Order: sequence, then C-alpha cells, then structure tokens
Amino acid sequence: MSQSFVVSIAALAIASTCYGHALAESSPGGPASLLFVGTPKYLEAYLFQLMQPFRIAAGEDQILTQEDIDEADRTAQAQQRSQVMNMFFAADLNGDLNVTVAEWQKARAAAPGNGLRDLFEKWDANNDDVVTVEDVYSFAKTSSRPSSLQRKLDLSTFMALEAAQDGKLTASELEQAGRATFRQYDVDNDGMLAPSELKRFSEDQRKHQQGQVRQVGAAACGLPKARTDEKVLFVSGYEAAALSTVTVAGQDKETNTAELNIEPGKDPLFIIATSYTPMIWRVTGAAERVSRFVTGAGSAGVVGLGKDRVTFADLYRCLPGWIKPEQASAGILDAINMLTGSSAPGVFSSYTLSKVTLPSEARPPAMLQKHAVPPSVQFSWGPLRPTENGAVASLKRFSPGGIVSVDAGSVVSSAGAAPYEVLPQEAGLAQLMQDGKLEFDPKLGYIIRRAIPRFPAGLAGAHAVVFVLADGVPRPVGRPGHSAVLTLEQAKSKLVRRGGVQLSPGVPEERIKRLHP
Repeated sequence: MSQSFVVSIAALAIASTCYGHALAESSPGGPASLLFVGTPKYLEAYLFQLMQPFRIAAGEDQILTQEDIDEADRTAQAQQRSQVMNMFFAADLNGDLNVTVAEWQKARAAAPGNGLRDLFEKWDANNDDVVTVEDVYSFAKTSSRPSSLQRKLDLSTFMALEAAQDGKLTASELEQAGRATFRQYDVDNDGMLAPSELKRFSEDQRKHQQGQVRQVGAAACGLPKARTDEKVLFVSGYEAAALSTVTVAGQDKETNTAELNIEPGKDPLFIIATSYTPMIWRVTGAAERVSRFVTGAGSAGVVGLGKDRVTFADLYRCLPGWIKPEQASAGILDAINMLTGSSAPGVFSSYTLSKVTLPSEARPPAMLQKHAVPPSVQFSWGPLRPTENGAVASLKRFSPGGIVSVDAGSVVSSAGAAPYEVLPQEAGLAQLMQDGKLEFDPKLGYIIRRAIPRFPAGLAGAHAVVFVLADGVPRPVGRPGHSAVLTLEQAKSKLVRRGGVQLSPGVPEERIKRLHP
C-alpha cells in the first residue's frame, strides 16, 4: 500500500506542473513562426520533444485540429482525476469508500509531510474527519483544471503556425516549422547547438515561457482591465500582523487582517491585493478613490467598500500569492501591465502587512525595499480583556497587531464571513483562559477544564501546544493542527515515564521541554 501511495503522490505532483512547454513566437497580427520546446542540444532530440505531444493528440489521422485539442484537454482532466482518486483508494484500508483520519495517518507514514495533512483537510469539506469517495471526486474535478488549461494552450500554439491557418496541421508541417526554428540558432548548420547557441535558445525560450505563463494566467483568473484614468496599485503580503475576529476561510483556518489607508487625491485607484494567508482587507481613509478592488476568490474579504467595487478573481492562477521585494522584477511589472491593460503600476510588498498607506507607499518594482513590521504597530486587544499570561505573550510575539474586531456584516466576501466561535491561534487560548475553560499547567500543557465549542484555528507549526482533557470533558470539534490532544491520565503517564509529554508527529520535542524545563 505504501508504495502505491507514494507513486500517487509523485504522479499528482507531476500533473500539477505545466505539460510540455511548446511556445510559439508570433508577430503582431500574424501567425507564429518559431517554436520552443525542451532544452535540445541535437536536432533529433528537439524534433522528438516537439512531435511527441502532437502524435499523442492528433489521433489516428495524425492531423491536428481544434477537436483534437479539446479531446486532449478532456483526457488530461480525466488522468488528473484518476491520480487524485488513486490516492484516496490507497488510503482506504478497509475498502468502505471512506477514509478516516486514522487511515490517512497510516498513509502519511509512507509519505510524510504537511502537504498531505493539508490535502486531507481540503477533501474533508464538512470537517467531520471522514472523507467519502464523493468528497474526493468533487475535489478532483476542481483541481484538474489549471494543468489541463496549460496543456490545451500548449497544443494551441501549434495551431497558431502559418501552416495551420486552415484549421489543420499535419506532422510534416509541424516538423518543417521545427526545423526552421532550430536553424535560427544552429548557425553553423551542423545539427547541434554549441554552448553559445544553446544559451541563446534557452534565453529566448525563458522569455517566451514567461509570456506563456502570463497568457495562461490571464485566461484563467479573469482579472478585469483597468480604465485609462485609473492608477493601478498592487499590494502583496504573506501574512498580516493582526488576527481577525471574523473568518473568511472557515472555522479551522486563521484569518489575518491588514489596513489599507487611502490618501486623499483625484486619480481613481485600481487596487489588486494578494496574500498567502486568508485576509480581510480593511480599506480606510479616502475610500471613495478606490474605483475597483480585486482580490483572491475563496479566502479574502474587504471592509470599507461596497460589493459593486470589489472583484474576486482566481488570482493564484496568474499572480503569486505574495511577492518577495527582492524577487520583484520587470517580469512582475509586465504581468500586471498585461493583466490589467495598464502601465507603471505601484507595488507594495512585505512578508507581514500592518497598515499600508496608498498610493504613496506603492513603488515601481525596481524601487521596492524590504519592509519589516513597523515598531510602532499598535497591539489590539479586540474582544479580549487586557491581561498578561503565556498565551498573551505568544500572541504578542506571533501577532504584534493583536486581534482586531471586525463586523461580519460589513465584510464583502465571495466565500462568506462569519465570527469565530473560538478566536484563532493564541488569541483563542487567551479567550478560553479568560472564560475559565482552559488552564495552563507548566508541566502538562493546556488543560481543558470545561467543554469548549472547538479548538482554536491555526495551531500548527510553532503555534502547536499540548491540550489535556480533564476527566469527563469531551474532545472539542474542529482541528487541533499539530497540537497534541491527551487525556489527563495519558498526560500524567507520559510525564512520569518520559519526564514530559510527547507531541504529535511533526512537532519538535523541544517544544514540550519548554513547557516543563
């Protein structure tokens, strides 16, 4: 079982990358003339890599048409669905078409990694810790789309050749176009590319691949075009300094919140905002200047703007979740220009976002600097009572902006917004302690003295703790992340036998040592 599970993981990873990379260079308004594929040193190898996707898609008559491309697209999606389903069946140990957390843990042991844990959570849409074959098939249908779009676009580049302007492309026509491309770089016409020739080919290929990626993204994410009078601004962050009391990603994921303060001015602002973590963007100041606000679909919300000015797009298909300032380049600038139809956007990028003043803090990519969380960031207590304990100390360290109270009714979101039943991460620990339901024992961990609605969201990685269930207290619903959940008897037994509590797999042993030095 373990071998098949690992093979399924590898197959899914391969399927998620771009299929082929056949790129065509076109003159404005004219057919394509050059084809780039692989990294060929020899003519024969280049032609093989060029012809292989054609042979697979062209069918019995070996004449490529749009119908063949559509059929190849359907085949690619079916293959990707199959790969996802194979992972499910490999983990279904008793063959009942359901996979429990226990079964999944055994499958993870063969291919360890947090990515697999996250995948189970994506499958388990209703958060009952059991995934059915229907759950996984629904996920598989959705997850197959980006890769198949790339495959379809790759084949479509063949149809952009001058020889295919009649809607048909033969193998000999594609081979002739390939030989013509190779000759452009094989200066001495010896059937092989010298290092200098191969370098020039690779450089041109890289440029065209970047363009192809942007084309795929533009086709997939549905980003609206900016008007000529709008100033385009791009805000990017990995996370925010503050947690939100409202979630736009479900009760088991932490939602951050950042403030975008708009300065007075005349130019209307077209703002694109992306983040790696779920985010609520609070637009303050001269919000009337914002003519269009675009953010990611499914895990983002906006406060301070009407829904008529907010667009939710599949931005992950055309722009990175966040852009490191040192990685911003003309390529990012070109991508934003192409996607919005504008020029000279302003960009603000920081790993941790707090309060961003726009448009003055948005710079051209070449002028971007690393931004740290401002030392003056104000800690917000939100619904918590000001107090000091270990949970609050951790909250201040991980979220220097604290917990910000947000009105769920004021949030514009494609996925819906709801108040947290229990505040996320360390804010939730502090909340439960203030409510008298949670007690910290430096040797055992966080003892749940009374029933709590659910585990706080986001207790993974460095946020992981040890929960101990007091006698008669039921296990809370929700996901504890990487945190251990023990009965009081188990915790005391481990404390006696090992001198400490053993955390769940993947959590450093050192974390427990800090609980009882």
